[in-house]
Amino acid sequence: AMALSRFADGAGAAFYQRDGADYDLVIAESLPNAALTIDADTPFLVTMRARREMARNVLAPGDLMLPMIHRADVIAFVQMGPKPNGEPYRRDEEAALAHAIRRIGLDIQALRVSELELQNQALAARLDALAA
Repeated sequence: AMALSRFADGAGAAFYQRDGADYDLVIAESLPNAALTIDADTPFLVTMRARREMARNVLAPGDLMLPMIHRADVIAFVQMGPKPNGEPYRRDEEAALAHAIRRIGLDIQALRVSELELQNQALAARLDALAA
């Protein structure tokens, strides 16, 4: 969140991850009004899932919601607050942020797969031990 905030001229950033029917705040930087939980059926999230693209001006004028999508699901998203100088995000800034968030989402998914593989190996070893 801190690196994203620096990139966006000090705009705040918050990272939300899906947990069941809600998205829970994981970390926030310079975004004091970040919600602790956001319902997955909130209209901007429904739109992000349907369009598979960022949303603008959702919780505050000038903010961006950038989704991390795996298959057809928004597994997480980043809220970028408005820029402190009041200027809107330029299209090139939006594109750079969207690209970075997509890459972070892919990395998170790769870590989840690695974690599941380790759990499978541990369960297989436990099963072997029980069978012996």
